[in-house]
Amino acid sequence: MSSSSSSSSMMMMMMMMMKAPGPDLQSDPVLTSVSPLRGPKAGGSRLRIGGRRLRTGHAAEVSVSVGGVPCLVLSIEEDQIVCVSGSSNRTGEHGVAVRFGGAERYLQGTSYHYTPNPNITRAAPSKSFLRGGRTIRVTGHNLDVVQEPRLRVTLSPPDPLPPRRRRRRRRRSTVGRYGGGGGGGGGPGAWSRPRRIHESLCTVLSSSALQCRTPAVGPEAWRARVRVHFLMDSLQFEFSSVSGGGGGGGGGSSSGEAFSYQPDPLLYPLNRKDRNKPYHHKPGSIISVEGVNLDLAISKEEVVALIGDGVCTVKTLTHHHLYCEPPAQQPPRPVRRGEEGLNHLPEFTVQMGNLAFSLGRVQYDTQGPGSFPLEAQVGVGVGASLVGLMVLIIVFVYRRKSKQAMRDYKKTLNVVVSAPGADGGSAGQTATPARVLDCDTITQVKEKLLEQTWKGTSFSQRPH
Repeated sequence: MSSSSSSSSMMMMMMMMMKAPGPDLQSDPVLTSVSPLRGPKAGGSRLRIGGRRLRTGHAAEVSVSVGGVPCLVLSIEEDQIVCVSGSSNRTGEHGVAVRFGGAERYLQGTSYHYTPNPNITRAAPSKSFLRGGRTIRVTGHNLDVVQEPRLRVTLSPPDPLPPRRRRRRRRRSTVGRYGGGGGGGGGPGAWSRPRRIHESLCTVLSSSALQCRTPAVGPEAWRARVRVHFLMDSLQFEFSSVSGGGGGGGGGSSSGEAFSYQPDPLLYPLNRKDRNKPYHHKPGSIISVEGVNLDLAISKEEVVALIGDGVCTVKTLTHHHLYCEPPAQQPPRPVRRGEEGLNHLPEFTVQMGNLAFSLGRVQYDTQGPGSFPLEAQVGVGVGASLVGLMVLIIVFVYRRKSKQAMRDYKKTLNVVVSAPGADGGSAGQTATPARVLDCDTITQVKEKLLEQTWKGTSFSQRPH
């Protein structure tokens, strides 16, 4: 009895040992895909290997390789394995393999492509305000092979002061503590940890261009040492090494302009006396906005000014003023949910990176009936009627006087002519009618009178 039981147990142990080297047929893992299909040969790309029944065996016994280069496993799911590619000294197509304990599976029909490493040649601009959001333009080569390019800002404590300056600083802080002068190390700019890191994702535009928006930082950036890096998977490029236009080469020595943070800009409302009242704009003129620090870390092309949904084109940006040209017609106010009953005037807004300013409502001064008061319309109407009536009366009187004058003028002109006697005296006087309306000069009138009076008399006997 004991011998038979021992033999059966030995057979079971042998069967288990025979099954141990690999997975059973019912849980046979299968590889179906890899994503992405390419990445830089420097490694650092996060690969997702798809398949079925991938959680076979112990997780510690699962390993991945790409072209013989280990890929660091991060997680294992039933249908996906995530790993980070290692560095390869060769570019081109490479096979993907996964080892499950003693069994190895290969990805059929698909391979992973190691590409040349990305390289950054130029980055600009080199300033941002504290609230961030300014676009940094980056150019280079093979930039589209990077999965998640990022911009990292590292703020470190300021450089230690020399002993002499340190004693002066300590003396000033003592005076401030007891005499109300300048403060010591407290306040919002004080350092509570060795360094602070802020990151933001970049957007790949093409193989030679990408854009990064600067992250927001605190006021401690004014006193800190600021270092900016572009993270390209496993590669890093320092901003100062590529801001001058030279090739980065993966974080070489600083040769260009260092990156810096500037104070945030501030814009004042259009109607500073009473913000609740609209700003009256005369069509055809330029809107002027006052503020401070407006041009420290942004250009006019980057500023977006809107009146409602209409664009107010920024023409000039100085340290204290922003000038923009509004649309010719007053844009409608965008109606949002729950705001149907509010004022219909559009809002003037300005976007500067992550900063958004709402500076008040804008009302266009027009001569249309909608903007002209009813009392003024009635007054103008009555005045126009009175003026018209006066003009009619004047015209009527003028025409009447003109007709009377014409009638008087058209009357026959009676001329009294005295004829001389034989002795030279007056022989008598006779009244002779004469029409002289068509005469222009006194000479013509005289000739008419002579013709009418001495009609039938020879020219020799007429008076001269």
